[in-house]
Amino acid sequence: MVIRANTVVDIVQSVITNLAAAKNLQVSSFTLPDDIKQGIEMAEDFSNQTDIIKSQAEETARISMELLNAM
Repeated sequence: MVIRANTVVDIVQSVITNLAAAKNLQVSSFTLPDDIKQGIEMAEDFSNQTDIIKSQAEETARISMELLNAM
């Protein structure tokens, strides 16, 4: 379950990284609207929080396995 969660987090972070790159892209004076840029920035903030969640999930899995192995 933790591996699946980590995979989802990795995919989300990859998408956010690509969105962040697109935010600064300009093609023949075409730029993303400000509300889209703000949405990408919110996603970037979320991505930072996913690192914490991922670490907590891994720690919980490690503790759970230790408990199960001790039984």
